Amino acid sequence: MKEIKNDEYYLNKMLIYIEYIMVYVNNIKKENSILKPNDQASDGVIYKFIQLREESANLSEDFLNNYPSIPRNVKLLNGFRNRLTHDYDNVSYTFFDEIIESDLPKLKKEILKVIKRK
Repeated sequence: MKEIKNDEYYLNKMLIYIEYIMVYVNNIKKENSILKPNDQASDGVIYKFIQLREESANLSEDFLNNYPSIPRNVKLLNGFRNRLTHDYDNVSYTFFDEIIESDLPKLKKEILKVIKRK
């Protein structure tokens, strides 16, 4: 049976990718390491960010209009994804950490609020 791809589907996929990113980053920290360019762990985090952004692009206009806290975060993802894919060598890893430590938990919290309402 084919799964219905609606806003809730995409939100759940986004949560999965946020969790992947958090696990990868926590593993990096456990090894007393940091995100750095051209590192296997960093590449994994970047790949999951790109997937997260791709899922966010599928959210409907109606959904985004009804939940204004989500579009702000999606816009940030779009900009960050563009920098990752088009200017990979010049990505500020400090900026990367800020997004992971601050913005992703906020986005996760907003998504969970929306899913609980449905």
